[in-house]
Amino acid sequence: MNLRDTITARRKAKTERERAQGKLISNREVHHASIVGKLTGLLHTRQFGNVVECGQVEIYRTCRCCGQVETFYKTCCVKWCPMCNHRLTEQRQQRLSLWAASIKQPKHLVLTMRNFEILTRKKIRQFQIAFLKLRRQKIFKNVNGGTCSLELTHEGRGWHLHAHCLLDVRWLDISQLAIVWGQLLGQEFGIVKIKDARDKDYLREVFKYVVKGSDLASWPPDLILQLVTAVRGVRLFTTFGSLNEQRDRIKAQLAFIKREKKKCACGSLDFIFESDVASILREHRK
Repeated sequence: MNLRDTITARRKAKTERERAQGKLISNREVHHASIVGKLTGLLHTRQFGNVVECGQVEIYRTCRCCGQVETFYKTCCVKWCPMCNHRLTEQRQQRLSLWAASIKQPKHLVLTMRNFEILTRKKIRQFQIAFLKLRRQKIFKNVNGGTCSLELTHEGRGWHLHAHCLLDVRWLDISQLAIVWGQLLGQEFGIVKIKDARDKDYLREVFKYVVKGSDLASWPPDLILQLVTAVRGVRLFTTFGSLNEQRDRIKAQLAFIKREKKKCACGSLDFIFESDVASILREHRK
């Protein structure tokens, strides 16, 4: 088969796959297309270019040992991308569930901030600084460690920024915590909630998306642009205390699991990753 025939055959196979997948198109793909459509012409960054290609560009993985070829789709790993955020969240849940299993009384703490009109990096930073100061307060002295994950919503009454925290602590005075948290934010009071997180169902709620794909897709372009601009390069998830002490152990444990999953059927981990065209050209250079 010559080069032209190979390209034609590859394109035909791709068309057939897309036709079959079209019947099973996921909500993630619909949300992704809506977000990309609304941001096109407004955003011109490399990151957005990666989001546009996420789930659309085929990548071929060839085992150097046995020659087996597998097809994957490009992923951008951007925290607000609806094609990736579920996977990133699942990875975080897996990592931190190992830590949560080692503590006897995990607590799920929710910290909120008064709604505001314009979302900026400065506003997010204000929340993060307040949380950093909270960790140094007397009321937090019995907290051995934990995580803090920020979530953003907009339901027509301004931006709502709040944090889901998983804490290693036996007890917190919620009434006093509301007063201290409000003072740190410069408010009369702060709305806080706390739940026992020994039930594993709470773990799924603690490690939420930065923003839900369905929410982001439903917003007008200006709100989407505000969020994308404000969160770019900003770390919205942090760990501290006893979790950091176990981080290397947990990281090594998950790296082993990930490596085992990546193995080819022949047992090799030596692969070539290529685009469609690069894969075809390499085959014909042999």
